[in-house]
Amino acid sequence: MTEANQDTYRTESRTMPLLLANLISIPLFVIIMVGSFALFGTVRGYDALDRGVDVAFNSLLIALVVFIASIVVHELLHAAGWIAFGGVSFDKMKFGFKSLTPYAHSQAPMPAGGYRIGTALPGLALGLVPLLVSLLIGSGVLAVYGAVMLAAASGDLMVLWMLRDVPGKVLVQDHPSEVGSQVLWPATE
Repeated sequence: MTEANQDTYRTESRTMPLLLANLISIPLFVIIMVGSFALFGTVRGYDALDRGVDVAFNSLLIALVVFIASIVVHELLHAAGWIAFGGVSFDKMKFGFKSLTPYAHSQAPMPAGGYRIGTALPGLALGLVPLLVSLLIGSGVLAVYGAVMLAAASGDLMVLWMLRDVPGKVLVQDHPSEVGSQVLWPATE
């Protein structure tokens, strides 16, 4: 994707301050966790879920290492999705840490459809898929992992919600400092 010419686009911010995003993500995180656990407990039994929670707490150091590694993979999946589906070149990806949290940031605009896929990819791959597999095989450990990683994608859900009415071919770009993105509407619209 080439750099967008400012004269042919009207930029609209679809963002929220980090503090507001954090305040919204807390109840969203809880809702996703409770909903995931309720689903697993209803389908596979709460005993299996209890065993999964026990394993996570009894192996807290391992669980913490897995969580930290998964957060890094989460950001790499964003980048991979934006490269593969958004047409962003690797040299336009920026990686770093903000308040001890790793991030991937695209410095180039891409079609909203590709942006959505890259934004949703970590929640799907690390959260929803493990949660669904846990329902099939009855693994409480996998259910806990999937629920935590799906809940960890709550910020991504907010970004997707803010772009819900943007057509897939309209260009969007990650906002460099706030949660959300900038929509590059063609100047003719």
